Amino acid sequence: MTRQVRSQGSAATIAIAVLALGLLLAPAQAVEESSEVFVPLGHAGGVRAVAFSPDGKWALSGSEDQTLRLWEAATGREVRTFVGHTEAITFAVFSPDGRQILSSSYDRTLKLWDAATGREIRTFRGHGEGVWDAA
Repeated sequence: MTRQVRSQGSAATIAIAVLALGLLLAPAQAVEESSEVFVPLGHAGGVRAVAFSPDGKWALSGSEDQTLRLWEAATGREVRTFVGHTEAITFAVFSPDGRQILSSSYDRTLKLWDAATGREIRTFRGHGEGVWDAA
């Protein structure tokens, strides 16, 4: 004799649990099947700015977490973090020779950085509101 038990919402709960378990296991399976190991690094907030260096070797990202991050384009390896803005970064660009980076932010500043060291060279102040763009 088979007994059928129904409880309100139990099928939906099981379906959600199975879906969640599948999502949790999927990345682990992908890592096991690959010889690469991905270590999540990067920004703690949304990315609002991206740029490539003139030679294409580097990628730059600027974030709501107030940092810029430099990445090796060929490998995706994070190379350096630039810290100094006090609000979200809105834009970033390399100088034509790739040696400097200019970033803008809601903190009402532009900052000039040394791309090789991550050192802040200069802060440009005087804007009445957040700076949206730089060139």
